[in-house]
Amino acid sequence: MQITVKLSGGLEKMAGTREIKVTINEGETVDTIFLKLSRRYPRMVESLLDPITGEIAGKYEVLLNGRHLREGLYTKLKNRDELLLAPKEEPPATE
Repeated sequence: MQITVKLSGGLEKMAGTREIKVTINEGETVDTIFLKLSRRYPRMVESLLDPITGEIAGKYEVLLNGRHLREGLYTKLKNRDELLLAPKEEPPATE
C-alpha cells in the first residue's frame, strides 16, 4: 500500500520535491508517516511539528484527501490516500 505526500511553499523547498510516495502498512496513522519522513527530511518534519506538544505547528495545515484531519496525527490512512502538507494561508493585510 502507498500514499502520496504533497508539499507546498517552504516545505517543498526543504524537501527538494513537490511529491513523495510513502509505503504504508494497514492501520498506519499520519504520525507514522511523519516518523518515516523524518528519516529523509528531518528539517522539514521539525518545522511541521510543535516542539512542545508534538502536534502540527499552528502555521501549517495537513489535509487528507482535501479535508482537515479529524483525529489529528492519529488519523488512520489507507491505500492511495493523499496527504497535503502546506503553510496556512496568511490573511490579507488590512490598511
